[in-house]
Amino acid sequence: PKFCTVSLNIWALASLLGLIAHTGALLASKMPECVAAHWQGRKGVLH
Repeated sequence: PKFCTVSLNIWALASLLGLIAHTGALLASKMPECVAAHWQGRKGVLH
């Protein structure tokens, strides 16, 4: 039935969005150290 497909799609989309939001939050919390490490690496490469 179409209804089931739509429901499943919405559920899958919601799960995906939740996962993205969770990953985004995780990345955001790690971002400062990632950026710092990245720039340290950059400096090491450049100089």
